This record gives sequence, structure tokens and C-alpha cells, in this order.
Amino acid sequence: MTHTLNQTQVIYTNIEPNHEYINNLVGGYFTSISLGNNKIMYMNENGETIKLPINDEASSIVGYTIYGNVLIC
Repeated sequence: MTHTLNQTQVIYTNIEPNHEYINNLVGGYFTSISLGNNKIMYMNENGETIKLPINDEASSIVGYTIYGNVLIC
């Protein structure tokens, strides 16, 4: 599955993806946030610095600004 970074997406999955898949989806090195209920959000750790677009849906989930595509497992 190919994802572009032109518009932000929140991708949901029930399985733990490998590092390569997460890197490709978020566009580089990633970090994670625990969302509770055994859910984790993965995002580009440099999203703001490299000027990825704001991800409104992901931002509303965590309560602060998130940039670029995210993956929730």
C-alpha cells in the first residue's frame, strides 16, 4: 500500500506493523504516543521541522498539533 504526504491521513490497523512500513507511511523516522486502551499512535518525529501538513484528525485525538500521516495500532 502506498501513501502520499500531500494530504494527511490517519491509518488504523489491528496488527503491529514492521519498522519499514511505519517509516514509509509517516515519511521518515518515527516516534510513538500511547493513547491508552492498548493503542499506539506512530508519527514522523520531525514532522514540524520538515514542514509536513498539520493532521487535524490526529491532533484532535491527542489534544496537540500532529504533523503528517499517522498510524494507530
